[in-house]
Amino acid sequence: MTRWSAVTLISTLSLLAPVVHAQEADADEARMRARALAEKGDASFAAGRCDQAIPLWSQAEETFHAPTIQLRIANCYALLGKVVQAERVLTLIASEQLSAGAPDAFRAAQEQALATLPTVRSRIATIEVAVHRASARATPRVFVDDEPVTAGVARVQVDPGRHRVRVEAGTARWETSVQVEERGHAHVAAALREEVAPAPARPQRTVGLILGGVGLATAAVGSYFGVRALGMSSNLKEVCGPRLDDCPADRQGDIDQVNRDSKVADITMGAGGLLFLAGAVVMVTEPAPEREAPTLRIVPVGLGAGLRGAF
Repeated sequence: MTRWSAVTLISTLSLLAPVVHAQEADADEARMRARALAEKGDASFAAGRCDQAIPLWSQAEETFHAPTIQLRIANCYALLGKVVQAERVLTLIASEQLSAGAPDAFRAAQEQALATLPTVRSRIATIEVAVHRASARATPRVFVDDEPVTAGVARVQVDPGRHRVRVEAGTARWETSVQVEERGHAHVAAALREEVAPAPARPQRTVGLILGGVGLATAAVGSYFGVRALGMSSNLKEVCGPRLDDCPADRQGDIDQVNRDSKVADITMGAGGLLFLAGAVVMVTEPAPEREAPTLRIVPVGLGAGLRGAF
């Protein structure tokens, strides 16, 4: 090594030394703050207040990571019956790769976490939610205690106790509550149904049908009078000639009847045709009805068991 290189190395180390000392000082300060917070948590725990101890220990863990603090948090969760959270924290402790120079207390905490994990895991309960979709096109969403359940997950791990299960699809919503004991399992089944709305009323079509019906009836009446007039006219032609100009005086009443029937037939058949045409126009010009979209409903199936489906 040249003299210049040695001088450069010494200068560099002299510059880095304050930085290293500053980092060590910061670590020592963080350790002291974490210890103070942990001691407050210990005091709350000793007073039987795990609910107060956990936040203090969590702050201590955020300030300075230590498996010993994590172990306290996990144990308190287990005492409160929050075994799912306890299992997560214990798993973190057990899976951590400790450095070669880690304190013995950290290694002891890891060993205790490994020993405690089986007992805590055995207390975890599960809830299975099955939604039968049938032909419904909407995709249901499942929530357990307001937490969304990942699609395809068969069972959700929960703490022993009462839990709320909610299923949503579009604007439809269904909710229930289930009670599970330690190591217990609850199965909730629901069905998603798509109900087609009834056809909307079509008043214009009704008016058109009425007009058309009246028109046909009127035309039928006119046909009757027309047929009768033709029949009587045919009889008169045999007596009075083709032009009915050589009729006996006693047949004048029949001639008048033929004329009246002909006029009635012309008027009623014409009116009937107009009414029928008007009815057809009314029906054809009716706007296409807007059918409402199918309504989704979510209904429970059985008494919490039985029907299964993917969601």
